Amino acid sequence: MTNEFLKFRNGLVDSLNKYDVPYKIFGGAVICLLNPERKTEDLDIMLKATDEAIEKLCQALDCVGFDSYSNLKEQINDGPNAGYKLYPKCEEWEGFHIDLLFDISVFNYDNISARQIEDRGVIINAVECNDIIKMKNRVNPVPDGRGGIRYELREKDKEDIKFLSHKYNLDPVTGDINNICCTNLDRGDGND
Repeated sequence: MTNEFLKFRNGLVDSLNKYDVPYKIFGGAVICLLNPERKTEDLDIMLKATDEAIEKLCQALDCVGFDSYSNLKEQINDGPNAGYKLYPKCEEWEGFHIDLLFDISVFNYDNISARQIEDRGVIINAVECNDIIKMKNRVNPVPDGRGGIRYELREKDKEDIKFLSHKYNLDPVTGDINNICCTNLDRGDGND
């Protein structure tokens, strides 16, 4: 993670927290917290899809040098399942952007877990690693040729899944913890 990205992330997250925006950070920015070798140029934000949350987000963005997104609310009301790329107008953050989402496949703000992580004095609402694995496995839908869809993993998503599954002993498909042993008591077969 570069110092420039840290300034971008920290300034933005501080503003989101100041305005009490209901957000969860996921994707590369969370991986960067765990793997200093990982680089990213965007901050993936899952936002609660309410008018109040969108209003707070717009205030937070205006406060830190993003273009005015006064029409964001209307755009979102036209289709909240879409993703939005938001760009800062200040030169200091040039080259970085926000990917703002409300839903990814079957995931939304209410059904993904997150916890607060402190990094360099900034409190970040970060999606849990197991949910990041689940999300990355369903992030890129493509037609399967039979009228349905399948998911193709981007190379960076494969690398992130491999890193998380090895570091935290998580299943690379489900995100569940691997190697859980059942004892007799756990199975409930009465042979304790």
